[in-house]
Amino acid sequence: MKTEAKTAIKGRVARILLNTPGGELTKYRVAKLAGCGYPWIYTILKRLEDGGIVEGTRVADFGALFSWWRKWQPAPKYREYLVKEPLSALRNAGLEYALTTYRAENKMQDYLFPSRTDVYVRHGDRVKWHEFLIRDGLVGRGNMRILHGDEHVFYNSAHIDGLTVVSAPQVVLDLYAEGGACVEAAEMLAARVEDCAVRGLGPGDPGRRGGKKGAGAGGGAALGCAALPRATVAPPRGAGAGDGAAPEPQARDTESLGRLSVKGVGSVDVNDSETLAIAESYMQLLRKKMADGAPDVQV
Repeated sequence: MKTEAKTAIKGRVARILLNTPGGELTKYRVAKLAGCGYPWIYTILKRLEDGGIVEGTRVADFGALFSWWRKWQPAPKYREYLVKEPLSALRNAGLEYALTTYRAENKMQDYLFPSRTDVYVRHGDRVKWHEFLIRDGLVGRGNMRILHGDEHVFYNSAHIDGLTVVSAPQVVLDLYAEGGACVEAAEMLAARVEDCAVRGLGPGDPGRRGGKKGAGAGGGAALGCAALPRATVAPPRGAGAGDGAAPEPQARDTESLGRLSVKGVGSVDVNDSETLAIAESYMQLLRKKMADGAPDVQV
């Protein structure tokens, strides 16, 4: 087996195990999902087990497995574009894709500002995507990247708010590769993946964000992004009576338009998606960091 293929298989094994970390999968099932022979999978799992990272197919050390995955996963190839409304373009393309990095993280835990739209596509669709995006967009450094590589990245992808998103472990991997603030977001999301595994949560559990059931290719209690509840934000000081518990925010696409208002200051209509996204980001900072006595902020 060529070195490149062996590296891809190792990445697939890590992806499969982190999406189904409870040990429900047999080694033969892992081999089938990874698309390779059992002897090679047995060797990989034996080495991981000797290192205390797994026990059989159960993940024993999440951090170590993520680190091992990062070591062996090759970076995807990509091409950059400047697109006016990236999410609208995805919905209208009629081609298969899966969001990752900023947009995917924003859908899962809403921590990073979605400054760029990174999308995995099928290798055979690259030309179709290029022709579609240049109809109303430009080629070059911009706000959207089309990525392609090992198509196993689509494993256990799910639908959130009408958009296809890669699995949570895949988002963690890609955020680590981005560096900077994305590393912090990756560590937060990785901790939530482990927490969901410890509590035995899966896509079908009540009260979780609604991913598409059966979206993954695996079996067992697959985690995926649907298993991760969206991070909640505490309400502004003095908002409501009750026990002070923060209600789960309604999912809202950053490309939808609206009206922003600050009590005691005024309000303004927002007529383009990028301005709205930037304004909402600053509003979140205001909610968290404004000193006592400052006006409440409402979006």
